[in-house]
Amino acid sequence: MQPETVLKELENAFYIYFKLITKKNLKIDEKLSMTHSELEILSVVDKTKNCSITDIARQSDMTLAGASLYVTKLEKKGVVNKNKSPLKKSQAVVTLTRLGKKACKVHAEYHARHNGKILDFLRSLDSDDLQKSNAFAESITQWIESFYEESMKRR
Repeated sequence: MQPETVLKELENAFYIYFKLITKKNLKIDEKLSMTHSELEILSVVDKTKNCSITDIARQSDMTLAGASLYVTKLEKKGVVNKNKSPLKKSQAVVTLTRLGKKACKVHAEYHARHNGKILDFLRSLDSDDLQKSNAFAESITQWIESFYEESMKRR
């Protein structure tokens, strides 16, 4: 097998994954579907104590205005609440509703189902092959980051 064949397969896999996360919604229940971006923001809220809109913006790599718009959209969907902070009156604290917690759970289960196949493969590797796989994954991350950095320069 040639390295170019492997690279082409990776490009194809990333293209399919990108289409999936940008175009397909995850069905939470009969009435609610959510985008990947919305679910990632819920994950930030779930993992951040006293989560503020600033926290969401920083951890999601977006502007404060963008984070605020998402929070408003998520409030309308009934998955988050926004309340005044008891510590800082000028700041809001964003928390998950019961439906928001359900969405986080469905999202985690979705990833667990799909990540299981890759984890099974990785667990089957010996230590040397696992180290090589990790080095390969780091190389892929740098490769993708270089595309991102170049695209940001063109803005």
